[in-house]
Amino acid sequence: MLKKITIVLVFTALLMAPAVLSINSGSPQQHGDIYPLTVNPSEIPGLTSDLSFQATTKGLKGYSLYAVDLDDLLAKAETGSVTLEIRGRKFELVLTRDTSTLAPGATDRPIYSFRGSVKGVPESMVALTISDRAVFVTVWVPNEWYYLRSTKTKLDGKPVVVGYSSKDEVFKNVSYRY
Repeated sequence: MLKKITIVLVFTALLMAPAVLSINSGSPQQHGDIYPLTVNPSEIPGLTSDLSFQATTKGLKGYSLYAVDLDDLLAKAETGSVTLEIRGRKFELVLTRDTSTLAPGATDRPIYSFRGSVKGVPESMVALTISDRAVFVTVWVPNEWYYLRSTKTKLDGKPVVVGYSSKDEVFKNVSYRY
């Protein structure tokens, strides 16, 4: 399990470093710091041509779109408690600060990493990585993974984020042999 946590955290951090993301959302109903978007992706300017959006949603049979207030989310993560909803499932995250680093070439924009669990689910695992431009969240509960992945598209200054679960993935258990 520790190896899985380490792999997820490293992968999340590697995804975060080159990502430069953002969004806009009219006036969606807020659920914590995550604003569910109920519009068609084609109605969000630039989203369907966004390569990060295309790469994230390729191979998914379903996903949800959200706008995220990164400053508020970071402030709540620093308190150790974040509540968010991914694909209709509510999670109360219990977090501790893992690391803070600077992206290559950055001098004043740190990337913050947190790890933790879902309240009431001791065998769960959570990794949250956030910067001033993007957020990546991985939640594992028995038998299912949940993800939030930022795109480069912004809506009202907030990153448009794709939420999905392992049950949304079309390609599962793919292994490569060399």
